[in-house]
Amino acid sequence: MAAPNYHVGGANTGIHFAIGECTLGSILVAKSARGVCTISLGDNPELLAHELQNPFPNANLIGTDDGVAQLTAKIVGFIEVFDLPLDIQGTRFQQRVWQAL
Repeated sequence: MAAPNYHVGGANTGIHFAIGECTLGSILVAKSARGVCTISLGDNPELLAHELQNPFPNANLIGTDDGVAQLTAKIVGFIEVFDLPLDIQGTRFQQRVWQAL
């Protein structure tokens, strides 16, 4: 989106978004007419959707459409293909449980 629109919370901007799941948890992908404007990861899909309003309180947020759903699937595919090094904090016991899962 254009910088002036971003500075006023996404005013006059339609943002399409979709939520998917990947090995890292829930993922939200949001796209304006100009391209991807947000990718967020979290444990709670509803919270991700709610938090999208924080940087764009004046935007017109629009749920899933085919284009953003396909883009989300593509991004999830990239995440799943690459063996990303993660810095996950936890006790030895927690790490063993996570590896078992």
